[in-house]
Amino acid sequence: MVRVRDFDENAVARFVRRWYRAVLGETAAWQAGDDRQARLEARTKAHIEAEKAELYGDCLRILLELWDQEDKRDIKLPPDAPGWNAKRAMVQQIACYFHTEGPAEAPADELTAIIAPVLQKYGCSMAPQEVLTLIEERSGIVVDRGLGRYGFAHRTFQEYLTATFIKERDDRPDRESELLLHLRDEPWREVILLYVGLPGANADRLLQRIIQLPDDEAHNNLLLAGQCLGEPLLAEEQTRQEILARLEALFRAAPDPLTFQRTGAVLAEVGGQQASDFFLAALDDEQPRVRAAAAEALGRLAQKDPALVERLHQVYQEDPSPATRHAARDALLRLGRGDLVGMVLIPAGQFLMGSDDPDAYDREKLPHTVHLDAYYIDRTPVTNAEFSAFVQTSGYKPNYWKPGADDHPAVFVTGHDAQAYARWAGKALPSEAEWEKAARGGLQIPIPNSQFPNLQPPVGGESEPEAAVSLGR
Repeated sequence: MVRVRDFDENAVARFVRRWYRAVLGETAAWQAGDDRQARLEARTKAHIEAEKAELYGDCLRILLELWDQEDKRDIKLPPDAPGWNAKRAMVQQIACYFHTEGPAEAPADELTAIIAPVLQKYGCSMAPQEVLTLIEERSGIVVDRGLGRYGFAHRTFQEYLTATFIKERDDRPDRESELLLHLRDEPWREVILLYVGLPGANADRLLQRIIQLPDDEAHNNLLLAGQCLGEPLLAEEQTRQEILARLEALFRAAPDPLTFQRTGAVLAEVGGQQASDFFLAALDDEQPRVRAAAAEALGRLAQKDPALVERLHQVYQEDPSPATRHAARDALLRLGRGDLVGMVLIPAGQFLMGSDDPDAYDREKLPHTVHLDAYYIDRTPVTNAEFSAFVQTSGYKPNYWKPGADDHPAVFVTGHDAQAYARWAGKALPSEAEWEKAARGGLQIPIPNSQFPNLQPPVGGESEPEAAVSLGR
């Protein structure tokens, strides 16, 4: 049995480009797709999430229209084949059916009954089953899952098409009402977020109706409205400010930890400079949980403003709450300032671990390649002063450790002692692989009689501090 390795994001992008180039050749359609790919990559670097509705629309048009126009496989379309508008209307109807009724797939006869009226509306004489097969074979948006049952290749297409269907339908002037019926349904959250980013959608009216609903889900409704602010919606500034003000109030008075955490995350995601100013002020709040959450949010904002970094460093050094200090430290790590908290980034990548030394421990494996994600590790061993602070603050009673010179490493510390200290410090002990990769420090360590001498530094990729924040060691 052979298992094909999963694609990472870069491999997916390469595959898509090469597939379209192989099938379409250097055609106008490929160039159009290439332009869209270039736009995709540019947008990825700057808030791709904010323009996902437009990007899904681009992808849909390529798959449903440009593919057929420039297909070089000598497959002729029937003269009465449906055009772009008809095909789009059909997959919209199917998407809304799936999303409203709940199934992930359905038999062909159910779907042909859905698209038959659309074919009649657009004057297409092809049989519904032939059209369904045509869409499945030539676009890949709807796929045959076996035994004559069809479903969407990717749920995002289903969500996007449902949002566009609701926005464009002319049989219900009050389109927002249908969305309001599903506020509590998690599968509809993404549909609502996509809807407010569609051109011509009355996002402002929908947001006002969401936040003014008098029910026991008011907090969840407000959080959803806050998430909508991250979309390129055409909401009035007054509505935006009202939502942000309500989120700030909820952050300070959230009734439970989960709501508190979610509120801070939403504010950090959509609040911009206003949120940064709010969280900076919240570092002086009386409640330790508010200060800790504010520090965490400032790390998420990823603004490397010197004044912000200095303030977080001050909190890390001086705040009386351990949780707040730990949050400030993790925020500084997210911002790439491990130097301010005595930690060093070990970037993601492979290194050669193990030894073939005959005098090595029996459990030592032969040299082998190990891949580790990025992580931070303390620059120096734990000192007596640091361990003493842990003992005095926590009341922990170590078995063998005795106070010594403050700046000397703590010794005679058991594994249980080390774990207790790590928990107190808000960190974790490094694994054997993490310790060995860090300890190598880029040294060239030759391995006798090996075709894989360890001549490379123990870093295998670009520095990605945001990937290691939760692994401060």
